[in-house]
Amino acid sequence: MLVTLVLLFGYLFTFYKEHVVSLATPPEVRSVTPPDVETLTYQTWGDKNNHPIVLLHGTGANSFIWKNVGPILAKENYYVVAVDIQPFGWSKIPKDQDYKKESQAKRLVSALQSLDVKDPTIVGHSFSSKVAIQLGLFMSIKKLILVAPVLDYETIKTPLIVNLVKVSFIRDPLISLFVNNPLLAEKLLYSFMYKKDVDIREITKLTILPFNKEGVNHAYGEWFQEFFIPSSVVSDSDSLKKIPAPVEVLWGDKDTVISEDKFFELQQVRPDAKKVTLEDVGHMPHLEDLGLFIKSLLDLLR
Repeated sequence: MLVTLVLLFGYLFTFYKEHVVSLATPPEVRSVTPPDVETLTYQTWGDKNNHPIVLLHGTGANSFIWKNVGPILAKENYYVVAVDIQPFGWSKIPKDQDYKKESQAKRLVSALQSLDVKDPTIVGHSFSSKVAIQLGLFMSIKKLILVAPVLDYETIKTPLIVNLVKVSFIRDPLISLFVNNPLLAEKLLYSFMYKKDVDIREITKLTILPFNKEGVNHAYGEWFQEFFIPSSVVSDSDSLKKIPAPVEVLWGDKDTVISEDKFFELQQVRPDAKKVTLEDVGHMPHLEDLGLFIKSLLDLLR
C-alpha cells in the first residue's frame, strides 16, 4: 500500500512539474541544431578566436555548473563552451532516447562542428568523462582532462538497481521524487561534496530550472538505465588507451565516489597521463574550492 502511494505521488509530482510549471530558459543559454541531431543548448565565455575549451557537466547538472569557471578561463584567453548533455539542461530530449556514450559523443561532435569549434581541449567531469573519452576518439582534440572521472569500473550493478532501472513505471516516479526533485537538489549536491560550508544556493537554483522540462523524468530513467546497464561493448579503459591526445586527471582526495585505488588504476590504463591530487575536496572540486581547481586546471592547460 505504501509503495503504491509513493508511486502515485511520484506520478502526480511529475505531472505538476512537466505540465503545470513553465520551463524558463535563461538568456545566457544558446542553442544549436546540427544536421540530424536534436537541438543542444550551451553557454560560451571569451573570444572565439582563442583556444577552445569544452566543459562537460556531471549527472543531473547543466552548463550553469561551470558559471564560475567559464569567465575565469575566458580572462586567461580561452574560448569556453559548456554544453548541456542530453537529456540534461535545456537540450532537447532525443527521440530515440539513445544515451550510449558513443551516441552522446557523436551528437556533441556534430554540435561542435556546427559551432566551428576545432581541436579543443575537452574537460569532462564525473560521468561525462565517459563521453569525453569518446570525443577524443571521434574528433581531433588538443588534450583530454578528466575531473573525478566515473568510468566503467565505478558502475554499480547490484541486482536491485539492475532490476529497478528496467521497470520504467516504478523507476520514473522514484526518479521524479528523489533525483529530479527541486526540493532535494541542494541536499543531493552537498552529498557529493566534502566541503559543506560552500554556498551553492545560486548554483542549485540554476541547476533545477530545467527539472520541469516535458518528458525529462522518463528521459532521466532511460539515461540511468544506460548508465547502470551499459549497452556499449567497449570499456572506457580500452577507449582511453586509444586516444592519441594527451590525457590528464584531476581528483579530490576526499572524493567518496572515486576511491584512491580507482584513481591510481588509471596509471595502469594510461601510464603517460598526468594525475593531480586536489587536497581536501570531494567529487565537486569546481564548487568546493574554485581557486584550487582553477589553478590546477590552468597548470594542466599550459
